[in-house]
Amino acid sequence: MIDHERRRQTRSRAGSDYEISCTAADFFESGQPASNLAIKMLDVSATGASVVTRGRLRQGVRLNVSIHPAGQRLPLLTKAAVRWSATLESNGRSAH
Repeated sequence: MIDHERRRQTRSRAGSDYEISCTAADFFESGQPASNLAIKMLDVSATGASVVTRGRLRQGVRLNVSIHPAGQRLPLLTKAAVRWSATLESNGRSAH
């Protein structure tokens, strides 16, 4: 469990009304197909987001991110980098 707050900005819960896609920037630059690493966005702040991913990502990995709020025609596209990563376990299940 994460025992201290790492963010300086206030968080807002994302809810289920957001679709998120994260792909490794290195795949995009190489022209190779890239798969979506994100499962869901938990919360967001002015300077970052907490995202559940398909596997644990290394700190420093560069990402291309698409956040599509429900009801909006176009998604927000941005570049990001993994600042920290953790694996959480509960009831025999793992989340990254």
